[in-house]
Amino acid sequence: MRPWTYEELDSFLFEPKAHAPGTKISYAGLKDTQQRANVIAWLRTLSDKPAPLPGKKK
Repeated sequence: MRPWTYEELDSFLFEPKAHAPGTKISYAGLKDTQQRANVIAWLRTLSDKPAPLPGKKK
């Protein structure tokens, strides 16, 4: 299993069924870019060692 990247998280949150074909999920996705960014930022706070944000250096 490969780790989630910010790009993959964004894709999944935008349209889960397209990201994981064949998956049965009733969640339609978040179409608002800022809402997806907020969810990803919140998920990042749950990590002991979060990956650097895209475009940011360590």
